[in-house]
Amino acid sequence: MAPEELKESFHEAWDQFYSIEHMVKVLKTWRHDWSAYWNRLFFFAAYLYASRIERLHPMNCGFWTQRDRNDRRSGFEREAFIPFWWKRFTTVSQRVWGIVKLFLQLEEVWLRSRPKTKAEDALHDLIANTSQGVHDWRELRARELVALYTKLRDDIPEITVPSVIRVWLSKHNPLARAYSRAYAQRIWRQWYRHLWNPYRWIEVWVFEWVNGARFLSQLLVRGR
Repeated sequence: MAPEELKESFHEAWDQFYSIEHMVKVLKTWRHDWSAYWNRLFFFAAYLYASRIERLHPMNCGFWTQRDRNDRRSGFEREAFIPFWWKRFTTVSQRVWGIVKLFLQLEEVWLRSRPKTKAEDALHDLIANTSQGVHDWRELRARELVALYTKLRDDIPEITVPSVIRVWLSKHNPLARAYSRAYAQRIWRQWYRHLWNPYRWIEVWVFEWVNGARFLSQLLVRGR
């Protein structure tokens, strides 16, 4: 295997091991210990940053690589001003965009793996088993959700079946508890369908900022 092929295989292995599905599966086993849960999520963040953004092994990587024009090997001339800063600009831009994408991926992991009530767990499992490719209850129609609640009540009598209006209002409440960014992602992908709907954009922006702030604050405070 050529050196480039070996390096590509190395990065593919990291991507497979640190996939969203695998990280969610691991973190769900630690929901009983909130401190251990956040320690492992912070560990995932550090390793993913190293492998995906810096493209280095985590043991050989810090948080932010810095470079000066004078950082040259012995015998090499100082790099020209414009080429140096143009490369720094492109490198930093790519790194910042990579950090944003990594943050959103980890937020998705957190939303899917954080603790749920008994009713929420049952609803989530039922959605996963009956609606392929659906990760969040917001992706279903209000009548479909009411039908699922009715079905769940046969197994869990204490569940209260909400009205269609109540479910619809909860679906469009960006402050309501979420377990995935799937609903917001679908709006971003189909932006052209919501171009003239200011309420939809207020809804999705509030959703993104509120859940992003919740995740970041807990990651920084509880993570190690």
